Amino acid sequence: MAPHLAEELWQMLGLRMPWTCSLAEFISQLAEEEKVEIVFQINGRGRGKLLVDSGLGEKELMELSHGG
Repeated sequence: MAPHLAEELWQMLGLRMPWTCSLAEFISQLAEEEKVEIVFQINGRGRGKLLVDSGLGEKELMELSHGG
């Protein structure tokens, strides 16, 4: 009964139903991570973690993993 009563009250107040309102626009840049955690494994066992910039390439990552 509560949903029906709420709908009637919304209409009496002259408001639009919440499900007919437009949704907020999705901005993909806000959802992107600036840093990512890389996990190093040897034979399926975790050996270390490294926090790096998300746009780091494979070559740069290999240089970081070897210590320089």
